[in-house]
Amino acid sequence: MKHGLTLFLASWLVVLPAAAQAPAPETVYSEAQRARDETLSRRYVEAALQPSMSLAGQYARWVKPMCVQVGGLADAAGRAVERRIREVAAKVGAPVDASDTCGSNVIILVNGDPLKTLDLMAARKLVQFMDGDRNGIKVRFPIQAFYMGLFIDSRGRPHLDTPMIDTLYGDRNTVYNQTPQMIASDDSRLQHGIQPQLGTVTIIVDAHAIGGMSLGALADYLALMALAQTPASGHCLPAPTIANLFVPDCDKDLHATALSVADMSMHKALYETPLEPANLQQTRIVGAMRKGLEAQFGK
Repeated sequence: MKHGLTLFLASWLVVLPAAAQAPAPETVYSEAQRARDETLSRRYVEAALQPSMSLAGQYARWVKPMCVQVGGLADAAGRAVERRIREVAAKVGAPVDASDTCGSNVIILVNGDPLKTLDLMAARKLVQFMDGDRNGIKVRFPIQAFYMGLFIDSRGRPHLDTPMIDTLYGDRNTVYNQTPQMIASDDSRLQHGIQPQLGTVTIIVDAHAIGGMSLGALADYLALMALAQTPASGHCLPAPTIANLFVPDCDKDLHATALSVADMSMHKALYETPLEPANLQQTRIVGAMRKGLEAQFGK
C-alpha cells in the first residue's frame, strides 16, 4: 500500500510542473489597434513635445547628464522627488548625474509666490530660457517650466536655441540675436549635422496649487516636464497622461495620477531615436512610441 502511494505521489509531482508551465494565451494585436496606436502616438508627440525654436521638426533631449535640485519642499520630500525623477530618467534612457557635487541643470522651485520668483530670476539675468523678455512671460499654470535649449553645429560648437530675430534679453532696449546666426552645417537633403540638446530646465511650482496632492503624483508630473520640452499648455492632451493632471475639462479616461504607458513610451522613443538623419526624427519617435504601446498591449 505504501509503495503504491509513493508511485502515485511521484507521478503527480511529475505532472504538476508541466501543468504550471502551460503557455499563456497570446494577445492579438490587430491592424486596427496598430492604426489607433499610430494615430495616438502622432497626435501625442505633436501636442506634448515642443520642438526646437531654431531647428524645424527636431526635439531636444538630455545629452549632458541631468542633475536635479529641488528647493522649497521639506528635505525628505525634496529628496524623494529628486530620486523619482532620476529613476524615471534611467528607465527611459536619459543620462543622469546623481552625485552630491553635480552642477544643477534641472532646478525645481516650490513657493507660494511664483510671480515673485520669476521676477527674481529676471533680475539675475536668467531669462535666456524664456521666449522673449520678462514682461511677455506670465505665470499661467500651477506648475510652469522654462527651458533653455542648445544646439550643436556640425563642427561641435554650441549655440543658444533662441528665435532667430527680435528676441529681447534682459531689458527692452537690448536686442539679443538681431540677425540670424552663422551656423556650420552639412549639406544634405536628410541631415544637416546640427543637433538640439537640453541645457537647463527651471520649473516653478505654486505651493498653494499642490496642497493635498500626493508626492508621487507631483514627482511624476515634474519628471514629465524635466525629461523633455513638454511645457504645460492648459489644453487636454489626446492620450491618457499625467500632463492632464491640472486640466479640469479633460475626459476622465485621459486623466492620470502617475506616468502612464503613453508618457513612458513617448520619452523612451525620444531617447532611443537616433539624432541623424535629423529630418526623420519626428517620424521615428512616433514609430518607436507606437511600438512601445504595442509592447504593453494586453498587459
